[in-house]
Parts: sequence; structure tokens; C-alpha cells
Amino acid sequence: MMKHYIYPLKLLGPVHFGDTGNGGTLENVVLSFSSDSLYSAICNEIGRNVELLESFRKNVKDGELVISSLFPYYSDGEENPSEWQYYLPKPIYTIQRERTITTYAETKEQATILKKVKKVEFVRSSLLSNVEGQFNFDDLLYDAETMPEFGSFAVVTRVNKREILGLPYHVGSYVFNSNSGLYFIVGFQTTSSKVLFDQIIELLSYSGIGGKRSSGYGKFECLKEIEIISTEDLEDVNALYRLITNKNAQSYMSISSVIPDENEVHLLQSGTYSLKKRSGFVSSSQLVGNVKRNSCYSIKEGSCFVEPLKGKIIELQEPSVSHVIERHGIGFFVGVDYE
Repeated sequence: MMKHYIYPLKLLGPVHFGDTGNGGTLENVVLSFSSDSLYSAICNEIGRNVELLESFRKNVKDGELVISSLFPYYSDGEENPSEWQYYLPKPIYTIQRERTITTYAETKEQATILKKVKKVEFVRSSLLSNVEGQFNFDDLLYDAETMPEFGSFAVVTRVNKREILGLPYHVGSYVFNSNSGLYFIVGFQTTSSKVLFDQIIELLSYSGIGGKRSSGYGKFECLKEIEIISTEDLEDVNALYRLITNKNAQSYMSISSVIPDENEVHLLQSGTYSLKKRSGFVSSSQLVGNVKRNSCYSIKEGSCFVEPLKGKIIELQEPSVSHVIERHGIGFFVGVDYE
């Protein structure tokens, strides 16, 4: 039986997570980090250790290890990470409701509510699965008004010193507050796969995640992992347990970036989902300078389907390097029921 753990990360400085879906410029950043980028960062970190790299890749491809994307947490003054608030993406899901609006004032009120709900990116896990194990879309309004501040976006201006006539350019970043950070969920089939992963994450913490790492961005401290079990004392941990173990759900929501296999494409017809462009540069010791890799599209976190997609890992061709360049697209889904 697979065991799942929360890995909370304490960010030690700003992070630069590029938003390739909106042009991929240095100014455009987001506060979450996709599972495919985490997989690439891990492979790049341990790439020189061929045996370790192959063990990790095999564990992922064989289903011994599943990884979610990184989402925000909020401590709310609690020192114990088990009691923190853990957020997941807002479901991309449509519920048909009959609403009788008779006055102009009611129309304005409904429009205001819909605008507030539209701006919500993340939903607290205990709201996504309440005590009855359900999610009420009407509660999103309350969540929108009480959503904590995880941090703030910032833009700094730098000068390109590689040229004689240095031109300024802008770099975007996100700075988490002291009581906030990022977390991800990992599922393990065996103890050995967890031991291997824990060693890799410790190595990755020294290098960091995201872009502009040479400027000190993306460094983190991985706090003690938390096993996701059924416990009434821990509200959000218990909610995550209900979501992960819900195998007869109305809908299955992705918490990872997914590239569907050919035999799963037909499931998209009955799903509600968004696509995101995945592009960037190849990082390899065999390359001098930046080499842009081929772009691809994946299914965005929060997308919902009638059954979970297995997904796949694809290989991207780059003639300048001899090793394989992969894009992680294996699905990690949670079951969501709606009131």
C-alpha cells in the first residue's frame, strides 16, 4: 500500500518560477512550482551520479514514487507543521445551478461574487474536503475573503554586464512571508524509495529550485516530512487523507502536471481542464550557454476528470547532448465530491 507524505519547504529567499504560459519573460513569475519542473530539477541535480539517477527514474516510471506539484502553506502562528494550513489548486469544474435573479441589485451582487471567486487560485484542503468529505463551491466566497497573504511579487532591475553597452532588464520574483512557504506530496510504495528520495531532496536544497539560482534564488530548507494519515486532531492533514484515499469520487482533480497517454485522450472529452505551455532551456554539463528546448503542452493542476489519468514521461530531442531529456507528465489525482 502506498504511503503519502507532506514535504514542507521553508524558502530562504526569493524564488523565480517562470510563467511560460504568459510569454516566459523574466518578469512573469508564479508562486507555485510544477511537478515536471521539480522532476527536472532533481534529475539535473543528481545527473552526474548515473546509478542514483537511474534508480530515481526507475522508481518514478514503475509507480514506486509519485510526486505532486508545489503549493502554498500557511502556518497561522502554529509551530507544528502538522497543524499548518495546506492549500491545493481550485478545481476547474462547472456545476449547473438554477439561480432566480429578479432585480438589478441581485445581478450586481452575483457578478461581484463571481469575480471574487474567479480570482481564487488555491483552496484550503479542509475546505476542499470538509468533515462530510465534500466541497461546496459557495464556500469559495468565504475562502476568497479570508485567504491569507502567502507573500508578495517583486521586480528588480539589473544590468547586463556581459556587453560593453550594458542594457537594463527586469527580473520578477516571489518572496514568501515568514509564516508561509511551499509544500508538495510524495507517495511511496516502499521504504527504500523514500530513503532514496529523502537523500535527493537534501542535495537539491543546497542548489535550489526555479530560475536565477546563480543569483541565490530558490534556496530552501526541507522541514520534517509529515505522513498523511487519518487523524481528527490535524484538520488539513486529515482532509488530504480523505482526498487521496477517495477512490469512488464524483470527480478526480489533478495535483500534478499531466501529459496524457495516447489511450487516455478520449477521457479529455468528459473532463474540465486547462492546458499550459511548458518550455524553457536545457541544463546540462555537455552544453555551453543556454539551449532552448522544444515546447510541449500539459494539463494544468486543478483539472478534473471522471477518472484519474495515468499520464506519461516524454522524451524531448536535443542533438547537442547525448543523454535523455525528459518531461515528467505522470498524473497524481485526488478524489473530490461536491455538495
